Amino acid sequence: MPDFSRLKPPAPEHPPEQASEKISEDREKFEISFGKKSDALTTLKEQVLPQSPQSTSYVLTEVSVTQKKVEKILEEGLEQLYNELNPQDQVKFRRLGEVTAEKITVLLNQAKIKISEILNLIRQWLMSVTGINRYFVEQEAKIKAEKILKIKQEK
Repeated sequence: MPDFSRLKPPAPEHPPEQASEKISEDREKFEISFGKKSDALTTLKEQVLPQSPQSTSYVLTEVSVTQKKVEKILEEGLEQLYNELNPQDQVKFRRLGEVTAEKITVLLNQAKIKISEILNLIRQWLMSVTGINRYFVEQEAKIKAEKILKIKQEK
């Protein structure tokens, strides 16, 4: 059988009392070099973390700008149709348009764009108006989808 008694862990460089003294000395050197610990941490936090969440607001602004562009494209050429609707239908049509613009914006932010989904969303939104010509809906949906794809290509 092998003799395991020879395999002892090496003795620590500093006994436990000396190790705690060394830590307190290092802490004192740190505080002398950088001031108080809390001041150093505060300075570090200010350098690393900005005071206001600018990066988050930038992302939200970029999405809202894209959504506004999509909404503008969707409403182009539909002023007369919108004005002919009664007030209740106008509210319904506007809300559906906003929801459609949100969904299209989400699709535009994806890596792979599915034009068929964008076309279907626009068709459904336009077909929500009663008495609208089906061929007009198809033509408008294609035109608007092409313009929306140009937004993605600009990015």
